[in-house]
Amino acid sequence: MSKLKTIFDPIHGHITITENMRKFIDTPEFQALRWKQQLGVASFIFPSATHSRFEHSIGVSHLAGIMVETIHNQFPTLYLSPKSSESEDEVRNTLWEDIRLAGLLHDIGHGPFSHLYDNWSRELSSYQSEWDHEDRSVRLVKEINRREEIIPKWRIERICEMIVPGKKTFDGNIKWHNQIVANKLCDIDVDKIDYIMRDSYHLGIKCGGEYERLIRQVKIVNYKGKKVLGWPEKLQDEIYSLFQTRYKLHKRFYNHHTTKAIEILLTEGQTELPNMMSSDASVMNSNHNSQEIYTRKLPSMLSEIVFAPTLYKEICNKVQQFKCDRKHTLELLKKINSSSKVYFSIAKIGFSSDCNNPFLNIPYYDINSKTDFPEGYTKQQTEFEVTNHYNYQEIVVRIFIKNNKDLTKEEKKLEKTVITKLTEELNQLKPASPNTLGYVKTQSIFRE
Repeated sequence: MSKLKTIFDPIHGHITITENMRKFIDTPEFQALRWKQQLGVASFIFPSATHSRFEHSIGVSHLAGIMVETIHNQFPTLYLSPKSSESEDEVRNTLWEDIRLAGLLHDIGHGPFSHLYDNWSRELSSYQSEWDHEDRSVRLVKEINRREEIIPKWRIERICEMIVPGKKTFDGNIKWHNQIVANKLCDIDVDKIDYIMRDSYHLGIKCGGEYERLIRQVKIVNYKGKKVLGWPEKLQDEIYSLFQTRYKLHKRFYNHHTTKAIEILLTEGQTELPNMMSSDASVMNSNHNSQEIYTRKLPSMLSEIVFAPTLYKEICNKVQQFKCDRKHTLELLKKINSSSKVYFSIAKIGFSSDCNNPFLNIPYYDINSKTDFPEGYTKQQTEFEVTNHYNYQEIVVRIFIKNNKDLTKEEKKLEKTVITKLTEELNQLKPASPNTLGYVKTQSIFRE
């Protein structure tokens, strides 16, 4: 194992960094994460939410290391098939470092304003299906290692599979180690644990549970013919708290209506984005060097957008806002005077990223089991005592109207009449399915 360095983090305390991790951290692409705020434009509304992707990435790497150490302590001989030139310890330590590197590098592809940049790129790029930050992270990791020659290529392939598991398997099957950073089976992973702890800390709210137990008491279980991560059933409350805190953060902070209004204004004010995205698309789909894009253009673009006087003044103005359903209102919106600008914002707020019950896919194990790999089992919805409702996601669709000052009184009255009618009709909407929170909240706020 290479020489370790130690840094201090306010969330997790002292964190060790390996020499290979330091080499990746010292690259311009990773250093650029210092200026990419974790919560995007939320600091306009919540001044303390200024933490960056830089410290989050280091925190995820730390938690990933603790989780894999827990597993290795339980199963000292559990590892991938070793190379003939490596000892058992070398293979185990290499896997430990690769999992930590996956946690360290999983967000390196984020642009300015975090997920807002993903939305921009999807709208403006012809590579829409491959334009999320995870895919950019994989491409950047490969490019950095090709340039710096930090670790062997086969290790980079394994790390990339941990960052985006499931799209390309490394050795034939999704393995337990692919669940540590990005758990596609049940959404309990160190990425989620760190951002919930870190965001809660900087937003000034208390976490609802003790999440360290989810890391310290994880085991590998046999579940549907595969070895996957599982947890003792006694941690149901901690698991529920993790998802409930996620919901609260999305509800109160990530999808705050003023945050969404600012995102719309920033998107509208970005005049150089199409040219930059054209260059970005060329870079990310070729062998060109991406250093300029991620270390010079994006930070420069960030400053120009945020500190543009006209845009800043517009952000400070009140934004007229109400919530309704897009599909149901298009015809009525045609009646609104064309001189007003209308924007839609759709927010999915829930226990997980989809509308399904996340608790149905969590593998549990019996703490009294004597086998090395206990049988994993899930809890049926009716048996899960801490959550007895059927809806796990709500969809909030907002319409933002930026009024033209030249509107006449009659035009403003017509606009208000239309919106009031929309609100009345949307109040009659019913849930889309028994397992989905299908109603749409409605609220009208008019500027006098």
